Amino acid sequence: MIATLRGPRLDLRPLAEGDQALYVQLYGDALAMQHIGAAQDAGTATRGFHAALRHHAAVPPDRYFWVIHDRELAQPLGLIGLSVDEPAGAEVGVLLPASQQGRGIATEAIATLADHAFACLRLQRLHTRHLPGHALAAGLMATLGFEPIAPDSSSGHRRWQLTPDRWATSPRRLSGANRLT
Repeated sequence: MIATLRGPRLDLRPLAEGDQALYVQLYGDALAMQHIGAAQDAGTATRGFHAALRHHAAVPPDRYFWVIHDRELAQPLGLIGLSVDEPAGAEVGVLLPASQQGRGIATEAIATLADHAFACLRLQRLHTRHLPGHALAAGLMATLGFEPIAPDSSSGHRRWQLTPDRWATSPRRLSGANRLT
């Protein structure tokens, strides 16, 4: 079972059947997807949504997806995912509409997830990538304590990694982040 995670103002709750509209909307939003890839048509995004739910059913899951939910506003803001792609490591990614970017949401969501990934999932490395020139992503990764690693030679993506030791000394570490379920 994928846990619901609690940060200072955000909850990360596992993606569920009722989240299809949010998922399809975000993956179809050209502005939200501009630094990730091409926006998807509704059919492609719907198939991706159902694939995400299948990944949740794997034991253990190889991909995790959460809805970023603002407790005060009582509304979903975006998505965060963790894709286990090496024995003790995973890629983390956030998808937010343009109206929610640059507001600290991704910072808190990734910090909440990093606490869980290192403490509960026992991962030894989180990594991420973004297109060259994506200044918001570069700033976010640096703020969270990720360190730059060699760019991907085939795509040119900028790559970053975070280890438990580095996270333990990060000023963005959330000592109060809790697992709810």
